Amino acid sequence: MHRGISVIITVRGQEPYLKQTIANIRAKIGCPFEIITVWDGTKPDVDLDVDQIIHIRSGKGVGPARHAGIQKASNDLIFLTDAHMDFSPGLGTSFWNGIINLIMPLNRIFHAVRVLD
Repeated sequence: MHRGISVIITVRGQEPYLKQTIANIRAKIGCPFEIITVWDGTKPDVDLDVDQIIHIRSGKGVGPARHAGIQKASNDLIFLTDAHMDFSPGLGTSFWNGIINLIMPLNRIFHAVRVLD
């Protein structure tokens, strides 16, 4: 494992928002990270700026999709999010480095909860 964040984005029916979510993540995470998209029962029809694309056939929901992404993650910390998320402009380098220092000793996984307007 590497010190950093593995961002796992689950995708099923949220494709219109995905590029914006990826751009937000790339613009706001200021520490080492990778982006993994997990497509649950669908396949990407767009060119994506991500480190890994995983396809699963389950169609059984977000749980198996997240599990597949976690298995492929190469960093110490897992950040779970959906394809329709937006992130506050204040989430810069100091925020993400603080998350690594605060969460790492306690837990390996955290999740985004804010949706796009």
